[in-house]
Amino acid sequence: MRIGDTLIIVCDDSPEEYYKYKIDATAQKIVLKDSSKLRKCKLDLGPLNNDLESVDRLASGELVFLSENLRSLVTKNQLLIEYSRQFSEYGKRGLEGLAIRPVPSMEGRSVIAVLWEGGYPNRKDCPIETNQNYLDRAYSPIIRIDTLIEKVIDGGKGEIKGGTISYSVKEGKTIVLDMGPVNGWIDTISPRGMEPNAYRFRGPDLIWYKEGFIVLLSSERSPQLANIKDDRYGSKALQYFNLEGIPLTDPINLDSLFVGTGAKSNLNWEGLAWYEHNESFVLINDNKKAEQPTAVIIDIPVGW
Repeated sequence: MRIGDTLIIVCDDSPEEYYKYKIDATAQKIVLKDSSKLRKCKLDLGPLNNDLESVDRLASGELVFLSENLRSLVTKNQLLIEYSRQFSEYGKRGLEGLAIRPVPSMEGRSVIAVLWEGGYPNRKDCPIETNQNYLDRAYSPIIRIDTLIEKVIDGGKGEIKGGTISYSVKEGKTIVLDMGPVNGWIDTISPRGMEPNAYRFRGPDLIWYKEGFIVLLSSERSPQLANIKDDRYGSKALQYFNLEGIPLTDPINLDSLFVGTGAKSNLNWEGLAWYEHNESFVLINDNKKAEQPTAVIIDIPVGW
C-alpha cells in the first residue's frame, strides 16, 4: 500500500517485519528499482506464526496485516478478525488479498474485504485421501466483506494514541466471483481444452473501486499435469467486479497495460494497491528469478 511518499510492503518470507520504500517523486511508471533501499520495520506481532500476504490500514490509521496460515487479520500481537475455516488454505490456495475502505460518515468504522485466491489446488498440499476429481477443477476466488468498529476506551479522550482500542466486528457477506466470462476470455486467447488443461485464474489481490472491486488475476494450468513445462503459467489480467461478484467489464491483459514500462507480465505479480486513489494503481511482483523487485504504476483503464 502507499502512504504519502512511501510504499508499505509485506513478504511471506518475513513474518516478523514489513518494509518501507521511499518513492522517487520523478518516477513515471517504475517506482521500485533498487531493493537495497528497502527499510525493514519490526512488526511486533509477538509469538503469532504469520504468513503475511497483504497490508492496509484502518480508519484510525492503524496498520493491519493479512496472515494466510492464521486466516486472520492481525495487528500488534492481536487477532482482529479470525475468518472461518471455509477460508483455510487448501492445496496451497488461501487468503491473499486485503482491501480496506473507511466509512466516512461513521468514525472508527472500516469495511474490510479479503480475497481467498481460488484457482487449481496443488495435490502435494492436499490431504492424501482427497477425491481426485476435486483436484482437476479450478475454484473461483471468493471475497469476504466485514465491518470492523474501533472504539477508544480507558481515557483515550477521543484520540487513538491516548487510550486502549477495543475492536468489534459486524459480519457482512461472502461473494463468489463469477469467473465464467473471464474463463471464456482466456480460453479464446490461450486455448488448451477443458480443465485441468485449461488456463484458469487465481486472485492474488484486490482494491475497492466505486461500488465493487478491481481484482488482479493470474492464470495457470493445473499443477497436476505431467506434460506441462514452460506453458504452465498464462496471462495476467485485471477484472472489475460489482458487489455481487459479476464482471462489469471485459478483462484487461497486463501485457497491454505494461506497454512502455519495461515491465514483464510473465513475472509473478502478487500485489495491487492504489497509487493515486481512483486514478492510478501500483502493482508489485514477487519473482525470485527476477533481477530485482519491480513496482509499476498503471492508470485506470479507459471506460472503467
